[in-house]
Amino acid sequence: MESRPHVQDGSRDRTMDAGMTDEPATLADKEYRYDRFTMSLLLRDMRFRKGAAGPGDRFPAFNLVTTDGEELTNQDVFGNRPVLFVFGSITCPMTASAAPFLAQLHSKFGDRVDFIMLNVREAHPGEHFRQPLTVSEKLEHARALKQLYEISWTVAIDDIEGSLHRALDPKPNSAFLVDTAGIIVFRSLWASIGKQCVRRLKAWPPDELLTDPKARHCLSR
Repeated sequence: MESRPHVQDGSRDRTMDAGMTDEPATLADKEYRYDRFTMSLLLRDMRFRKGAAGPGDRFPAFNLVTTDGEELTNQDVFGNRPVLFVFGSITCPMTASAAPFLAQLHSKFGDRVDFIMLNVREAHPGEHFRQPLTVSEKLEHARALKQLYEISWTVAIDDIEGSLHRALDPKPNSAFLVDTAGIIVFRSLWASIGKQCVRRLKAWPPDELLTDPKARHCLSR
């Protein structure tokens, strides 16, 4: 997976070249970037909405910035190896519970599958980590997430409006496996995939995983 250097100016990341700005989000973004978690959000998080992107669909176009300040687009990421995208945030308990499992998965498949953790809106914003108001603040949260869970693979953010997250039906800790052509092979509502699916991941090399219908059925929920 290749990435392009991202220019930094002192201690502040210059994200405008990646289609991002440090302007605060508008009122139109408030529903996505909520200040308080509610029961309606909980119910919405329990399933993917009908028609949301899933197996067989092309992964949406994106323009990300990594915690190292590098820019990532579809062209940088796809083409060589499958990619596992995991969504999460530092205030998400499901992200915390999935961290050990993902570390084990990366240890087994990291030489054949690229891993990208996308830091998204805060699941439970509060005193220590509020909902980010700017891209720079969102990037700070992503760096804190990477450090807290000792994530050894790429951690990145999308823009302050969560464009990529929204395009995939925003869930707090979903996961998507995408093949080398940029087509979604499976999706999981939660990154801590069940034991049956773990066995399937261990049973098939990634190339077979991308084409085996049993594996796709197991992980496309």
